[in-house]
Amino acid sequence: MNKKISGNVSLIELYFKNLPDILRGIEITGNFNCTMNKLITLENSPAKIGGSFSCAVNKLTSLKGCPDYVGDEFWCDTNKLVSLEESPKYVGGDFICNNNRLTSLKGIQTHIQGNFYCYYNNLTSLTHGPTRVDGDYVCSYNKLTTLEGFPKYIGGNFECYENDMFNFTEQQIRDICEIHGTVSL
Repeated sequence: MNKKISGNVSLIELYFKNLPDILRGIEITGNFNCTMNKLITLENSPAKIGGSFSCAVNKLTSLKGCPDYVGDEFWCDTNKLVSLEESPKYVGGDFICNNNRLTSLKGIQTHIQGNFYCYYNNLTSLTHGPTRVDGDYVCSYNKLTTLEGFPKYIGGNFECYENDMFNFTEQQIRDICEIHGTVSL
């Protein structure tokens, strides 16, 4: 029989370096928040989260061990991530990975059902990124130089300012992507 916790689990600012063993493989019906610890790994993470999952503001360099399924938002911002490989197979809402050291979007799902924030990273292209984002797409403060890997659909706004070598016009971007909101360059 699978273990399940009904409701939310909050492990905020407890100075954990590792998640407690008791969480490994369980299902949490609500939100799981392990923000502002000193986590260096997500080993022992629950397997399935019905709500949001936040591992923001830690010392993670990898998403290895994170849940396979997150029903709502996934927050892994403000870490030291260099890759999104081993990210959840399913995220039902926003995917927030800003303020890391990402050089690639490889490993992220192709359809983001909410907003996608990857600003303040080291990305030079959007290759391997999502092809559809139902909300806003924000990739400002990177090192983007190309439209390679650009999504085909953005349901909200697109923000891509402070990319020194990104010299494209709004029209060039709209020619390759259906954007339903504003474009900020």
